[in-house]
Amino acid sequence: MPDLPVHLDPKIDIVFRAIFGQPRNAPILMSLLNGVLDLRADDRISAVRILSPLLELRSSDDKEAVLDLSVLDHRGRRYIVEMQCANHRAFTERMLYYATRRYTEGFKRGMGYHLLQPLVLVIFSNFQLFDTLEHYRERFELRGKETNLLFSPQLAILLFQFPRYLKRPEEARSLEEQWLTFLKEGANMPRNVIDSWSTPEILEAMEELERLGGNHEMRERYEARLRWVELHQTLTEGSYLQGKEDGIQKGRKEGRKEGRKEGARTVLLNQLKRRFGPLSDEIVAKIQGAGIDDIDRWAL
Repeated sequence: MPDLPVHLDPKIDIVFRAIFGQPRNAPILMSLLNGVLDLRADDRISAVRILSPLLELRSSDDKEAVLDLSVLDHRGRRYIVEMQCANHRAFTERMLYYATRRYTEGFKRGMGYHLLQPLVLVIFSNFQLFDTLEHYRERFELRGKETNLLFSPQLAILLFQFPRYLKRPEEARSLEEQWLTFLKEGANMPRNVIDSWSTPEILEAMEELERLGGNHEMRERYEARLRWVELHQTLTEGSYLQGKEDGIQKGRKEGRKEGRKEGARTVLLNQLKRRFGPLSDEIVAKIQGAGIDDIDRWAL
C-alpha cells in the first residue's frame, strides 16, 4: 500500500532544508529570499548557488548538525538561511559564530580584504528570541550608538519571529507575507488561498511539501526530529522553571538575611544612642556598611 501524505511542518529544520536546499528548487529559494529581503528591480536575485551540501541528520538527536543554507547569488552576495524550531543556550552567540565563519569562508592568506563579500544571516525563529521586540521583523547591523552611522554594510542579521507574525492566510499580500504565512502555517493552509496568491514558487513549495509527506523515510526522520524538539523544549522549559524557582528561593533567603541584618543594625544604633547620646556621621556610616557578623560582635 503506498505511503499516504502527512502534513509536515516547514518550520521543522529538516523539512525546511529538504524544500529549499535542493538545487532543483533554486527558483523557490530565490523567491523566498527576494520576498523576505524585499529585493526589487535590479537588486532581485536571479540566480543562486547553494554552497552547503544537503546534510542528512545522523540520528534523531543530532543537535550538532548544521542545517543552515549557505547561498551565493549571481552578484557574489552571500546569505545564510537558518530555520530554528527550538531555542538553544547561547543562541545569539552561536548565530554570530556561524555568520562570521561563513563570512571568512574561502578567504586565504594574501588575499585583499576588499574581496570579502557582504553577508546577510536570515533567521526564521519559531520561538520568541527577544521579548521586547513587538514586530515580527528586525534587522541588525553594525551601527554607531550615538550617531546611527553604519560602520560597515558587510554583515547584517535579519530576524523573523513567528510568534509575532499574526496575519491570517487570507490577509497576506506582499511576497514576504505570503512566504512567512506558508512557513508558519504549512500544509494546514487552505489550498484555495495559495492559489489566490498567484505565486507559482509558493505553489511549487506546497507540492514539494506534499511529496515529502508521502516519503516513508522522510516521515520517520520528521517524527524523530519532532520528538527531539519536544524533548529539548521540555528540558529547556524545565531548566528555566527550576532556575526561576531557585532564584525565588535565593531571593527569599537573601531577603531574610538582609532583614535580619537591618533589624540588628537598628537595635545596635538605638543601644549606642541610649548609652552615648548622638552619634557622629562616621560611626553611623560604619555601622550602616557593616556585615551581620560585625554587628553581632558589636552588640552590647
